[in-house]
Amino acid sequence: MATGDGGRVRDGKEIPPGSIVSCTTKFDEKYQGEVIAFDYSTKFVVIKTDATTETKKGNSDVKIFNISYLKNFEIIKESTTKTVKSLSALDLEKIDRRCRAKVNEKMQAVNRVGVDVTPEGQKLYDMLAKQFSELQWNDKNIVVMNSVVIKPPYSTESIYTEGKDENAFNYIRGIVNRHHCKNESES
Repeated sequence: MATGDGGRVRDGKEIPPGSIVSCTTKFDEKYQGEVIAFDYSTKFVVIKTDATTETKKGNSDVKIFNISYLKNFEIIKESTTKTVKSLSALDLEKIDRRCRAKVNEKMQAVNRVGVDVTPEGQKLYDMLAKQFSELQWNDKNIVVMNSVVIKPPYSTESIYTEGKDENAFNYIRGIVNRHHCKNESES
């Protein structure tokens, strides 16, 4: 068993590809998988684990760790195979699309948080975000579909429309009313 700064690895022992290892990060996240690469000089190990996300069946997650920064690192089964399996090709376009989608998702999450708004206002915004894609903060006001504005204190009386869309105004007013009734009944 190797812990902390690499243990057995520090003694000059290479970790052959195909070995099965287990490790625990400083955040108590535990991983177990097959070594696909190891660099002795930097103490970096690359392991392939079973996919933990909603990926297609048969796909794997690839994790890169610096053994020096792990709480625990253990070689469970050392590979005795002399031949190294070739790695499957990476679809760089797919990786780029996924990265852009994740960055976009995070930016949307950041934009959903109001600055200096009450918790009630944020709760209402979060609830509306489940139903409307055209939703944004304008200062402390919630703007729905670029036509209906909900001002603090975010009650049905503080809703007004900037356009002539009376149906949207009434629909959103009903949603806000149900939201407040639900919150009152839960209190």
